[in-house]
Amino acid sequence: MREREVTCFFAHVGSAREIPESQFDGFAVTYSNSHGYHALAALAKGAENLGLDRKNALTAAAHALADGMLFWRQGGTSRERLLQNAATPGGIAAAVMATLDKHEYTKIVEVGLPGGMARGRANARVFGVRAKTSYKR
Repeated sequence: MREREVTCFFAHVGSAREIPESQFDGFAVTYSNSHGYHALAALAKGAENLGLDRKNALTAAAHALADGMLFWRQGGTSRERLLQNAATPGGIAAAVMATLDKHEYTKIVEVGLPGGMARGRANARVFGVRAKTSYKR
């Protein structure tokens, strides 16, 4: 009963999700808004490099990120299906996605997250909190 009350309480300010303790370290390092800010800044910088002014670059980048997240939240579509639907074969978005894949975009993120997890564990040791899960590559 207590868990349900906590979930209902947090549902008033956003989405609420129960995370098993064994998955919490990975969730904590992934759910930070900083990833979205970083993606927004990188996408906007890339658009500026193509000739967009700062305001239009940020608008285009925000549209790309926010609309993608909104569509996923509303539809519950798998990430594979989202990516498939995001690009017309042979089109502009497909070319961008293929180039990102070629340069191992996903791998960069996969390598970055353990750095955050390591920092969290180091902080836990400093503050006397025992880390409860382990990261395995």
